[in-house]
Amino acid sequence: MGWFRLRDFFRRHPLAWLSVLALVAAAMLSSPFIGQQRVQFQSVRVLDAGFNEVANVRDPAVLHSLEELWSLKVPLEDSFTPSWTHKLDIDSQEIGGRWLYSSSEGYLQVLSMKKKKTYRLSDKEAFNAALGL
Repeated sequence: MGWFRLRDFFRRHPLAWLSVLALVAAAMLSSPFIGQQRVQFQSVRVLDAGFNEVANVRDPAVLHSLEELWSLKVPLEDSFTPSWTHKLDIDSQEIGGRWLYSSSEGYLQVLSMKKKKTYRLSDKEAFNAALGL
């Protein structure tokens, strides 16, 4: 019975759909997790500034903790260039590739010819420990 009343209401007031859609869109866009994707790492290889391999993480438990820490990274608005101390070669379907990493500051940025967004890790100490730094 309630469904028919709702259907009749929207038939009589067709612009009401726009209000509903606007509310749904506003709720989705205000979500703090919009644009963040859940990642699954297969491996993470850590290189120092001289491109020497420091660690190669393949343990599923450690990779899972890295995924959790990765999901809490925050994009930064300011445009600046941190001092990158390491490169992370990430094997993942979602974000695979080489990432620049500042272990002292907790900043991340995908390696690219174009300027890309810089992120800050919420817990750089735990991330460094999981990487073996």
